[in-house]
Amino acid sequence: MTDYVLRAETAHFNLSSYGWAKFCQHAHAMAAGYPDGDASRGPKLYFYSLAIELGLKAAIFAKSPLPATKVELKNLGHNLVALLDRFEQDWGLAALGAEERAHVDRVNDYFRRKGLEYFTGEMLEAIMKGWRDLPDPQELQGVAASINAFLASHDYFIDA
Repeated sequence: MTDYVLRAETAHFNLSSYGWAKFCQHAHAMAAGYPDGDASRGPKLYFYSLAIELGLKAAIFAKSPLPATKVELKNLGHNLVALLDRFEQDWGLAALGAEERAHVDRVNDYFRRKGLEYFTGEMLEAIMKGWRDLPDPQELQGVAASINAFLASHDYFIDA
């Protein structure tokens, strides 16, 4: 067996509103790239949830581009409901309608606890129940599209 050594320079990432907004757009495109069907349901739910998270973080940070906001966003983690609440507080408008918000509520605990990302026991249970506790990927696609449209209407915060 051969050992390989990779030498690489240290990378520096500047997380900005624009960066998060573009990551949102890319996560949305990745989810859309999966074929429909149960075999792709988990990855589609994960990438649409990720797009929602990153889009909300972009908008929140654009409104308050302070180091303290980055810390708060890190602490909010993957909690989509908390991010929606913060978005609505900062922007003074509802990000989603009641039906779209219900889709986010249904996926939130799975995404927040990384069940979609690491296929935890609760995900196995959800599959065994026929996915009925989770939204359909197309429902989350609509949510992610709404958030992406908001970002696009603000030029992805290129000037933020």
